[in-house]
Amino acid sequence: MDRAGIETSILSWDTGGVPESVVKEVVRQKPDLTCSFHPLPKQHDGHYFWDTLQIHHWSILVDPAFYDLELMSSRYSIISCVDRSDCDFLRSYHFQTTFFFPHAVERELIINADDLSKRPYDVILLGTCYDPDNLRAFWMKNFSSEISAALDEAVEMVLSDNKTTFFRALLQSLALNGIDSKEVPFDQLAYYVDSYSRGIERLQLIRSIKDAQVHVFGGKCWREEQPIEDWSYYLSKQKNVTLHPSVPFSEALEMMKRSKICLNSMPFFKNGTHERVFASLACGALPLTGDNVYMREIFTEDEDLLFYQFTALDQVNDKIQSYLANDAKRKMLIECGQDKVRKYHTWDCRTLHDFPL
Repeated sequence: MDRAGIETSILSWDTGGVPESVVKEVVRQKPDLTCSFHPLPKQHDGHYFWDTLQIHHWSILVDPAFYDLELMSSRYSIISCVDRSDCDFLRSYHFQTTFFFPHAVERELIINADDLSKRPYDVILLGTCYDPDNLRAFWMKNFSSEISAALDEAVEMVLSDNKTTFFRALLQSLALNGIDSKEVPFDQLAYYVDSYSRGIERLQLIRSIKDAQVHVFGGKCWREEQPIEDWSYYLSKQKNVTLHPSVPFSEALEMMKRSKICLNSMPFFKNGTHERVFASLACGALPLTGDNVYMREIFTEDEDLLFYQFTALDQVNDKIQSYLANDAKRKMLIECGQDKVRKYHTWDCRTLHDFPL
């Protein structure tokens, strides 16, 4: 924003709601706009601070908008989404101050992809374990067989194509099973579909890799539904998998710089982006990412990116082996991908709105 000629001021605090000292500083500076990554909580009086100050606030969402619908209650709220389906979802509620603003990376992150053969990690996955087995066992125990069947069908819809979102899948599945979505705890069930889809896809993706050494960085999720198992519960017996603790994002970037291929599972985004794709390319690692509509528009398989489909995971192992065995071919894809990231997917491009819509 500074480079684009926008005067900015960064106000930060450790955790929790917006401190009164920060609100006073906003009042003192009188900005045209405030913004934040992720939504900010309401103040003690039950209002967003920007409503009280009558100033527009831009919430830069980087996760599914489904979990932040309360932001629509504010007349001063502007919401950007990293998935075009989320923008459409918000507009279906007659909320119009939303726009597509995908993930991006700093232009300084892009490194020269020189000798890629010396990288110590063949394949990495940076991600949380969502413990799908225990989550499904929980809903099977606590909901009727009809609702449980609808959840299973919704998950199948999410994982069977590159365009059906988890909340749309649940709506369709409930309707097909004769269940009124207004008569069930829809938000809770949608969360189950989302979490289980995430958990089972990345687990089966890792299990599909038989030959390459896979390094998994990540802890277990937090949720109210207990128990919750971690990656060791699922992967400790898979000899080609090495487990590591979760790492902060800055360290994750260093892991990408030491890797040849970076896995990216994102069944929660069907028409948008994930930063792991852009970041891994910038760091010289070839992404193998879940298929989706927007990614298909901006990248070309086997030219600057690798895709996989959950319904064809049996093809993943051979695909990975092919690119690990051919450094020159892998380097060509990475350099082509980096060129697209440099031209269209840095934060400078986002600020200037210079990216494929």
